[in-house]
Amino acid sequence: AEIVAGGRGRGPNPWQLSEPYGITVDAHGALYVAEVGNDRVTRWAPGAEVGEVVVGGRGRGSEPWQLDTPSGLFLDQHGALLVAEAGNGRVTRWLPGAPRGEVVAGGRGTGDELWQLGKPCGVCVDAEGRVLVAEMENDRVTRWAPGAEEGVVVAGGHGPGEESWQLDEPVGVAVDASGAVFVVETGRHRVTRWLPGADRGETVAGGHGRGADLTSQLGSPFGVFVVAAPPAAARTNRRNR
Repeated sequence: AEIVAGGRGRGPNPWQLSEPYGITVDAHGALYVAEVGNDRVTRWAPGAEVGEVVVGGRGRGSEPWQLDTPSGLFLDQHGALLVAEAGNGRVTRWLPGAPRGEVVAGGRGTGDELWQLGKPCGVCVDAEGRVLVAEMENDRVTRWAPGAEEGVVVAGGHGPGEESWQLDEPVGVAVDASGAVFVVETGRHRVTRWLPGADRGETVAGGHGRGADLTSQLGSPFGVFVVAAPPAAARTNRRNR
């Protein structure tokens, strides 16, 4: 394996990372890393030995120029970076070079009302520009239309559990070209696929308990993305690199 970011101990220096969680890559091959420990997002150009702070990095807080426990990342078609902030119960959108972000989901306190988010950890945007958020604390995925003041539940929302209509600690979300939503559940060690309008999901990875059996198990997965066509891929390891 090749280290592409960090790997020089945990810390706040530009050559270090602290509790990296979500990642994404832009069209130029640069890697973006959400650092929970540093409340920032850093950008690492291919081959770079240090990262550049592009979002946050100004202390933990709820001001529009701050982040609190940034967890999930997504780059939209305009190059704007969406950040799911588990600590602030919101998703913010940052235009390239902007000194502050705009709240596009939540931001009205942590809770389970449809105008709130409960520990958002994963985020993505569908073909219609709607923001999908994986809420770990609420065991649901909500979808927020542009300018909406509340979300619509598209997966889960029936309490934590193993039934096909439930989610258990969803921390990652992705959507494919057909509009199917893929959800990674760290509490249930599985990835489920929810077709548009469906009231239950189908397990497409894991779902047989936590373990290392590559034929049927996942171990605390926390990220998911969809390649050109299904199947989904899940990230299951977390380190300071």
